[in-house]
Amino acid sequence: MRDARTLPFVLQVPAALALLALGGWFALCYRYTLNQQQDAFYREHGAFIRFSAFQMFTEKSVTQATTELESQGADGAWTLIDMPTLFPAIWDSRYRYEDPAIRASPTHRQILASATCGRLKARGEAPLAVRLFVVRWRKTVGSVEQPRSRGLSREQLLVWDCSKPAPLPAGVRP
Repeated sequence: MRDARTLPFVLQVPAALALLALGGWFALCYRYTLNQQQDAFYREHGAFIRFSAFQMFTEKSVTQATTELESQGADGAWTLIDMPTLFPAIWDSRYRYEDPAIRASPTHRQILASATCGRLKARGEAPLAVRLFVVRWRKTVGSVEQPRSRGLSREQLLVWDCSKPAPLPAGVRP
């Protein structure tokens, strides 16, 4: 006996064919994503499999990156800041200062540096300046652990004087 929730027989075959076509399309996108879109089929029919080029899910990165900050004390020495204790993560999400968009935006870098100065002052420290670095290294393919051993590079993005006020984004009033 047929259940009321069962799809009518007339629609079962088209539904199965649609699911197979969708599965084939996903397999095609998967194959060309892993191929890094370098062949003639992708260049000619790229719009058909456009979702295979959606960067958030499909672009393979060969490097790992992290953000480091250092503070300058009254003696002029630079010390590495323990960022996870200064800016703890909420709900086990990633740290906001690790976001690549923050490293890419000069305004966001300045806001992060100014916030770091404020939090260090609230802890009783007296930083004169803060330096922001991006540290990159090559990923180890097939491993969850990504040790900083291969191709380590450290690039300074910003030096921030802690006596300056934070620049606010457009439209935000103090």
